[in-house]
Amino acid sequence: MFLPNRYPYLRGTIWFGAAVIWLSWLPGPARTAELCPVIRPGNCAAEAKILAALEDDTRLEFIETPLGQVIQFLEDQHDIAIKLDARALDEVGVGADAPLTANLKGVSLHAGLQVLLGQLDLTYSIENEVLTITTREAAESHPELRVYDVAALLQDGEDAATLVGMLQAAMQPETTPVATLGGYGAGHPGMPGGGGPAAGMAPGGMGGAPMELVASLPRIIPHKRLLVVRHTSVGHREFSKLLETLAVAAKPPTTAAEPKKP
Repeated sequence: MFLPNRYPYLRGTIWFGAAVIWLSWLPGPARTAELCPVIRPGNCAAEAKILAALEDDTRLEFIETPLGQVIQFLEDQHDIAIKLDARALDEVGVGADAPLTANLKGVSLHAGLQVLLGQLDLTYSIENEVLTITTREAAESHPELRVYDVAALLQDGEDAATLVGMLQAAMQPETTPVATLGGYGAGHPGMPGGGGPAAGMAPGGMGGAPMELVASLPRIIPHKRLLVVRHTSVGHREFSKLLETLAVAAKPPTTAAEPKKP
């Protein structure tokens, strides 16, 4: 399992003024995770353990194995609590006896779950300190709230609002209009489809029914040098990876000192 210091949710907020200097002495992977730390409301040891386990290596070798047995195996292998969202699975006709087949080695538990659950069009979420196997619709209907410190991505005088449009575009899949008439959409103010008079107007002008979009997550709200984000658990993992990549790319390159001429 990776070292705990690679996981910002174990710390809370970080004072960047001193931390950036200290982080410059750490190995690359450790620096990457610390550049945009995550502050998770209600964070606790159980959820931190689940998030760490999702990055741990796993080995999945199943042939037509019932979903319930697969979950029990993963619980024992990674020592975390996993449950099935029985109500959501019943709605789509998936039971604990649904068969799964996989032969994966040397991948993270997150990646393994994506492959396994993708066979049944399922996903996972972290709810009430438990890793829950559920449907995509159920996960999207109960998005998780996290706060990201994005100071590493901002220039002097900038605030997090400058990042919202780009991050929304990068994270949100192509949306399909359900209605052609509409007023204001439900995005971030100032963005196409965003709420309020400052927002871009949805096609159809002020009157009529609002345009509905198939994809509505993530919801990103800037506050000073922070981003308040509602997304699915899987979506948050992708979002944090994107922030880390941007933070590394934004760092000025280090150039080796030229040797002195004799």
